[in-house]
Amino acid sequence: MDAAGATRRPAPEGRVDAAGAAPVTPLDLTAAFARAGIDARAVVPAPPLPRVAPPAAGALGGRALHVLAPLGRLTAAQLRALLPADEVRLTPWRGVVVVGASDERLPELDAAGLITRPTDPWAGVGACAGRPGCAKSLADVRADATPGLGGLPVHFSGCERRCGHPQGHAWVDVVAVADGGYLVDGRPTPRTDLPHAVAAARTPTR
Repeated sequence: MDAAGATRRPAPEGRVDAAGAAPVTPLDLTAAFARAGIDARAVVPAPPLPRVAPPAAGALGGRALHVLAPLGRLTAAQLRALLPADEVRLTPWRGVVVVGASDERLPELDAAGLITRPTDPWAGVGACAGRPGCAKSLADVRADATPGLGGLPVHFSGCERRCGHPQGHAWVDVVAVADGGYLVDGRPTPRTDLPHAVAAARTPTR
């Protein structure tokens, strides 16, 4: 066992790692259990799930709605506004599927502050916890977040760790810095200039 607690065995000739031993594989453990009279089988890792685009905010067929939570956070009043419903399902895209609801309820949910259409400027805007929820954050990024005019996704981060930022596609990177301002895609930006800078950065260039 090494300093990290990993079990190791002597490495076969020609196969050594940085610690001078080869890691024990699941098959090695299965064989060891079998010798001890214990029935065990190695678990084959599941293949990665395919990446799929999230559904757009709005109606899903005739009997369900998909609405997004601004900055990924739902208030108690917004949760109550989702009812009545047959089911309420939270999605990995910071949204909610309301099963058993028709598109006639979209104006009501929009009035509750939920994102109900893909053209809403707040669609695609994310933020970390920020101040006061995170001790490492340099700003209250949720209060400072601004949507611009829509376009590329944008994420507001309170520090360089960028917790919760988008993956796998182009996005606008807004990071708080110690002087009270921000970096918008690396460009120093005063807090008061964020609306203009974010709007410009979210507009894709051709």
